[in-house]
Parts: sequence; structure tokens; C-alpha cells
Amino acid sequence: MTAFSLKSHKPQAMIEALIYEILASGIITIHERQKLKSVILEYSLNEADHTLIDRLLYGVRHGLLKRVD
Repeated sequence: MTAFSLKSHKPQAMIEALIYEILASGIITIHERQKLKSVILEYSLNEADHTLIDRLLYGVRHGLLKRVD
């Protein structure tokens, strides 16, 4: 997903799509971390968005997802 396509979708859809990509691959790349950070900083997120992000971070902390640089 390019920066342009990030702007064209609603924040909830962006977060869901990004987290789906990460969970499907089992890794989170630096590019995905930057996209996630950009969404968090640009938009006012609702509780569902925060829950998805919390689950993703839980996966990283507990070794369910690998961080790749």
C-alpha cells in the first residue's frame, strides 16, 4: 500500500488492512511499522483501532510476531 492509498481509505480500514498483512505474514517490517506510526499520528483513532494495535503489540512482545528491520 502506498502513501497515496493510505490517504484514500478510512483510518479503520487502513489499520485493519495493515494488521491483516502483518498477521498473515507473521512478521512486521520497518515499512509496516512506519505506516502504522503514520496512521496513529495523523488520525484520531477509536477504541476498536486501539484494540487492534494493542493486540499487534502483544503479539510482538510475546514472540508471536517477528520484528524485521
